[in-house]
Amino acid sequence: VEALALTAPDAAAEFADVPEDAWYAEYVAVANELGIVRGVDDTHFGTGQPITRQDMAVILSRAADAAGITLAGDQAPVFVDQADIAAYAAADVQKMAAAGLLSGNLDCAFALKDSATRAEVAKVVFLLLDLMVLWKDRKRAQEMVSCALLCRLQIAGMY
Repeated sequence: VEALALTAPDAAAEFADVPEDAWYAEYVAVANELGIVRGVDDTHFGTGQPITRQDMAVILSRAADAAGITLAGDQAPVFVDQADIAAYAAADVQKMAAAGLLSGNLDCAFALKDSATRAEVAKVVFLLLDLMVLWKDRKRAQEMVSCALLCRLQIAGMY
């Protein structure tokens, strides 16, 4: 939400597992208000639960749409487990894969039920920011990419 400069001023997180004073409550509220995320049921967000790769594809595809980022690609790869991708996620998985933001594993499987790793999410968010540079808000995206690069250098002890 923050990386893509998404806002929804009147948003409020109304999930039992998202305390109003939690550091992430505003982000959950904005993402929910913009239709990027939904709860795991009507009253719970799923705080602390792992997220599957297919759900990551759905969330980040919706985030790109909300940010006005055009995801384009000629053709998505065909994954060996493609028939197992949930109906609600299939179009978003294809869109993200066709745009080159998501790929399968070495066995050509999307591994839809595997938990998304922090590295996978970071990679896709970084690539979305890169697309933002090309399509929407060059200045904001360049600031975010520069910040991400600076953080990488600091973590590596190079800055």
